[in-house]
Amino acid sequence: RSAIGANVTVTAGSLRQTAEVQGGKGTGNQHSLPVEFGLGSWNQSVTVEVWFPSGRTRRLTGVKADRLLTVVEPT
Repeated sequence: RSAIGANVTVTAGSLRQTAEVQGGKGTGNQHSLPVEFGLGSWNQSVTVEVWFPSGRTRRLTGVKADRLLTVVEPT
């Protein structure tokens, strides 16, 4: 349910960044589940693509920069 292992890509113009949702590393350590992307001074809309471990994908276009999104895996 937390999308651990999902890959998230944000495209802002020619800039493309990818991160993975990670659950933990080693013994007794926990990563923060939200993934963050640094867009600098970019203030136009971006495209967000999420590849879930199940193989399902979700693509969001026209997303405003500087937002917190909750992306739900499609059924």
